[in-house]
Amino acid sequence: MTFRDTREATHDGGDAARRHPFIDHLCWLLDRILLGRGARRALESPVPARASLFVLPSWGWAHPLIDVGRKNRDRQGGRLLLPVRYTFYPTNVIVTSRPQVVHYVGVGLGHGMAGSMLLDPGAEPGQGPTDGRLSLPGTWGPVSRAGSVASHLNELDRDGQLAYWEALGVLEENLDHALKHATCAMRNGVVGQPTAALDDITLERIRTEMVYGTDGPSSPIQRLVERCTRPGTFARVDPEKYVISSVRTDARAAVRKALGDPHVGSKVRRLATEMPEADLEDLVAAYRQRYPADRLSTTRAEAALSVAPDANAVTVPLHEALTTPAS
Repeated sequence: MTFRDTREATHDGGDAARRHPFIDHLCWLLDRILLGRGARRALESPVPARASLFVLPSWGWAHPLIDVGRKNRDRQGGRLLLPVRYTFYPTNVIVTSRPQVVHYVGVGLGHGMAGSMLLDPGAEPGQGPTDGRLSLPGTWGPVSRAGSVASHLNELDRDGQLAYWEALGVLEENLDHALKHATCAMRNGVVGQPTAALDDITLERIRTEMVYGTDGPSSPIQRLVERCTRPGTFARVDPEKYVISSVRTDARAAVRKALGDPHVGSKVRRLATEMPEADLEDLVAAYRQRYPADRLSTTRAEAALSVAPDANAVTVPLHEALTTPAS
């Protein structure tokens, strides 16, 4: 059984129960993305007739050596395994017709290691590290040989692209919650009344643009996926915390932008509640004294103080209008 098959089997049960569920699923997707991109690079060169294909693991799973709060505990008090990222040199997907040595480092959550492996075309298919152990074998065998290498590379490439869209879908679910939380926070902090800051249609548009982008540069969620594929991203933080924090930050920024609220708006309004009698000029002067690095202008201060809910957010939904009895 290949390393790839082993990962998919463990993902559905068995040892995967000892892993953090959300992080396990996310890293499974990231692994497929990384392998797909490695396969695409390999396909840029002609595949030798007698070549072998080596596919190397992206993650090992171990107990963290740094404080991650309750992240490594299940509901029964047992310890959960968290991921440690492997980076291989020269790459994670290698096509070669002769033995080759690869070097690697493993970094994450307090763990640090380095080593080398011999890629041996005559060995049995390589197996990933046992859960709870980060050591890799000294010899690693291929997942396919000769005529099947090119088709296997194309399969990995296609699967990596599919995993990319699946990852966007997973993060979209988190973004949906984050946007609702952000608009509720703006409602409570700005509107001061029981009404939404943004209507559902606006939130849907924001979510779509944040996940899939527009005609311009990549979207915030697409950029988040790219950061998650980088070797050092999870060196000092677990993937779930990193992803959720990033999504919440982007969601707050998007809601503020939709309402015309500058990024310092909350600080301006907080100071204004401390100085209820101050006019705009006095408020700006006091703000500049307290937060000189922000360089607050009168225009931005006025924008922060005049933030209001979107006009569509305060209208009565159609289904309520149709079911409300006439007076």
